[in-house]
Amino acid sequence: MKHPIRLATIFSASLLAAACVGAGAAGAASPDAQMRQAVLTLRGLIDRKGAERYFTYPKVRTVYPGRLAGSGVWPDDPWTGRDMLPGRSRGHYRYTVSPDRRHYRLIGYMERGVVVLSGGMPRSIMRAYDHRGEEGLNLIREYVEDHAARHDGLYPAP
Repeated sequence: MKHPIRLATIFSASLLAAACVGAGAAGAASPDAQMRQAVLTLRGLIDRKGAERYFTYPKVRTVYPGRLAGSGVWPDDPWTGRDMLPGRSRGHYRYTVSPDRRHYRLIGYMERGVVVLSGGMPRSIMRAYDHRGEEGLNLIREYVEDHAARHDGLYPAP
């Protein structure tokens, strides 16, 4: 090494400059960005509950702080800091589920607009689920036809 002191000085100055400049504190996310994140968190809770029950999603009345079993955390309303509640105004959400509870829609209300998320049983699983139902109906039809064949064409009473 030809100039070790000069290299050490340059290296030390570089470290000192890097420490002084820094990136600074990260700016706080806007309430709308926080609301978007809160709705995504709620979607995760709903998806987890649906997956636990073979893609049968929770009833509307159970998607509420303290009622969605197994959810130790609940997203906050970014404007009040309290638990996010159902409603149709800023900081609230609306959850709807299909009659068969296989699909849902989640809407989060922000200062400027809404965030709309949909979820449900994946199409590939839904096809298999529908096919299984058809197989069940075909099996029942076979039982009924076998019964009729053994009983001179009389079908069983409903």
